[in-house]
Amino acid sequence: MSAIQNFVLLNRACGNRRVIAPLSRLEDMFITLSENDLVDIFWRDVSLKGLLQALAHHTFPNMEKRQITKADILIWLSNEEPGSIITKLVTSIGSLSPEQRKKCKGFRAKTFVMTVPEMRDYLQALRHQDFDPSTHRRPGYVLRGSIRTDGFLLQLLGFKTNELNAVRYRRIPLEKLPRRITSAVGGTDYFLTEIRNVVKTEQDVRDLWNCESKEADCIKILGLDLGQACCWSKCFAPNL
Repeated sequence: MSAIQNFVLLNRACGNRRVIAPLSRLEDMFITLSENDLVDIFWRDVSLKGLLQALAHHTFPNMEKRQITKADILIWLSNEEPGSIITKLVTSIGSLSPEQRKKCKGFRAKTFVMTVPEMRDYLQALRHQDFDPSTHRRPGYVLRGSIRTDGFLLQLLGFKTNELNAVRYRRIPLEKLPRRITSAVGGTDYFLTEIRNVVKTEQDVRDLWNCESKEADCIKILGLDLGQACCWSKCFAPNL
């Protein structure tokens, strides 16, 4: 069976919402294709096969392009940054230089590729014991080396660099995290919380809004939707 078929079966057997592969339901008619899967697909077309061999030729300088096999392509791909084939043969999004991205807008302006060593250094910095989440300001999206498609629409998959997986999975002590209702750096799943669990005392009000005791008395919190999952609120601080 193909890798995609195996992933579908593994996801069903897993029974966990954090599935093994980021696949949509089969009813949605979308499938996820890694760059290894794209190599298998492109290898069946003569022109695309030639493009793949040309891309990998610098890794095998002693071989003629036509002698490069699919196994050689996969070896070359394993040493490239995620998104190498996607940005060269599928879309230009992610392949633009920082100067070129300045002239673009939206997803095209914020998406880039990152080498594996750069990813490793980036994650190690997030997990370092002296890391301060309040200093994390890196914007944009890094391609993860896979796409989703239903045969007509193409969706690029990437990682949001400003969303700290180190925070999401609690690798950072709670006292180092920013205020839960003033920042979503760690993802909305953790930070979307009931305000009554954050503002419990007058001291919480003073700490949260950085105000003195008299000013804290002027702050009123009005709950708009006091549901069990979360609640929306509006704060009135006329003197601040």
